[in-house]
Amino acid sequence: TSPTLAAQLQEILRIFPKAKWHQFDGGGGDYAHQGARMAFGQPLETCYRLEEADVIVSLDGDFLLRSPASLRYAREFINRRRIPGASSEANRLYMIESTFSLTGSNADHRLAISPSAILQLARTLAARLGVQISAQQPAISPAHEKWLGALVKDLQAHRGRSAIMPGEYQPAIVHALAHAMNDALGNIGKTVFYTDPVAVNATNHAESLRELVQDLEDNAAQVLIMLGGNPAYTAPADVDFPSHLVTSNFNVHLSLYEDETSALCHWHIPQAHYLESWSDVRAYDGTVTIMQPLIAPLYGGRTAHEILAAVAGQAERSSYEIVRDYWRGQSKEKNFDAAWRTALHDGFVAGSAFSPRNAKP
Repeated sequence: TSPTLAAQLQEILRIFPKAKWHQFDGGGGDYAHQGARMAFGQPLETCYRLEEADVIVSLDGDFLLRSPASLRYAREFINRRRIPGASSEANRLYMIESTFSLTGSNADHRLAISPSAILQLARTLAARLGVQISAQQPAISPAHEKWLGALVKDLQAHRGRSAIMPGEYQPAIVHALAHAMNDALGNIGKTVFYTDPVAVNATNHAESLRELVQDLEDNAAQVLIMLGGNPAYTAPADVDFPSHLVTSNFNVHLSLYEDETSALCHWHIPQAHYLESWSDVRAYDGTVTIMQPLIAPLYGGRTAHEILAAVAGQAERSSYEIVRDYWRGQSKEKNFDAAWRTALHDGFVAGSAFSPRNAKP
């Protein structure tokens, strides 16, 4: 999510046309983008305005604690409950989850079900809200039927004033169903908005890793440079990344630790901690902050910016120079130095948030 790093990677791909850029997060996290592709044909970021929502439905999403926007969502959620003597105007939260969470503890109505049943319940809910579901939905228990009936009635009474929020680790189909339900309820553009993805290369992580392993197996990769991560430990067992890494031609690993991946690499480069590094990063809504180090690197660590600069033949450039020069090229201000100091002081680059996109499932 670093604009500067993305620009460097694009420059590397220009200098080396046969090079490839892969991404992999062992903890998942790309289900939301896959769900957006299913619904819209392209990856998009979903943002909510909970201060406008009278009814909120969470499908196993702990948005008050674990969402990238949890601080903002918590403020907006609780502000709708600070209405002394007028409880009828407060919002209502319905939570469907398998494990007790902070958001679930604040729910007005909580339904505890097994993880495997969440998709089934989401399908049933979508069908009753008017979403076209191809397969016939299986019967649900009388208790769930009563709970779901009250929820559907409440949502239909608050069209355009509700929000369906899928959990981060729910499968892509649940995210796609949530988009369809929000569209059917008229919430898009009112309580639900879409923006460009925060990740520069919003690819399918599993497919990207499998493509890399295939290239290693075919001996198509002469040099493999890994910027962080520990794929030898976090990669799925069925792709057998470690054995392909051992037999690769030449590999380099930039990492904070000498971990399982470093042990199998030809070179291990100590990585500078983020508190020792200059960089930039986007927040959930696209707003950019300039990351400033607290101290100089203690043990000669290098940043990903400096590694890519060396690959591009600019080994003498520091991460500070790389980040500052990138934003100099992006700035439209006549006095860049003043704008740079303002961004460092304020903690964000003014006007860098993404604008809402027109999206229709």
